Amino acid sequence: MMKKVKILPVLLLALLLFSCQNGEKADSEEKTTITIGVAASLHDVFTEEIIPAFEEEYPDCKVEANFAGSGTLKMQIQQGSDQDLFFSASVDLMEELIQEGLVQEDSVAYLLENHIVLAGPKSAKNGTVQSFEDMDQAQIIAMGNPDSAPVGAYGQGALETMGLWDRVSSAEISYGNDVSQVVSWIKEGSADVGLIYQSDAVLNEDSLEILDVARGEDIQPCIYPVAITLSGSNREEVRLFFEFLQREETQAWFEEYGFTLYQQGEE
Repeated sequence: MMKKVKILPVLLLALLLFSCQNGEKADSEEKTTITIGVAASLHDVFTEEIIPAFEEEYPDCKVEANFAGSGTLKMQIQQGSDQDLFFSASVDLMEELIQEGLVQEDSVAYLLENHIVLAGPKSAKNGTVQSFEDMDQAQIIAMGNPDSAPVGAYGQGALETMGLWDRVSSAEISYGNDVSQVVSWIKEGSADVGLIYQSDAVLNEDSLEILDVARGEDIQPCIYPVAITLSGSNREEVRLFFEFLQREETQAWFEEYGFTLYQQGEE
């Protein structure tokens, strides 16, 4: 009897550990991972609202998001990165992937619109810089790289339309990889002013001040398309997440985070 009493707890502990390990393994095996490439300007709304809500509703799914400049994400997809869905801040970049057959053309949805703004630190006095017209008076201007970051391409395009690019481009400009980097430079004082999305200015209203907004019929709007990639085309879970992005409650989150809903038919 004494031997049985001593062995029983050991057996129970072994069984418990085996059961826990198998349970953890089963839990991980049951979850389906959805990998998405998302423009950096969408980071907060995805991490704070969309991804947690989707995973709560679909507990068998896990969403892994790669946030970066849309140009970087596009190149990753072109190089074979395993991304199931691409949410771009640029129509042009999405169209490149469509032409190359890397995203499903019939899945492309134009969901959001944004605007380029001139912003400066709220705690600083921006001196003579109060609008696009005089932004070249700043010692250092921050903006996205027009060759790889849509926020930079949109910013340059807006300034060209206003006839200001030649003057501004002769000033000292720090080019960021994405809008998040540009926002950080303005907030920390590494740049006097910068060109960012209106949504980012809204999210950082405690530390950033909007000096001017690029609007006008001739200024190209910042449109955000989303599409399912070729690698994600046969996965039902990817389709569920794609549809989740277009729900009314999800659209309300986008608006809460400073975006405007795109009116279908404008593109």
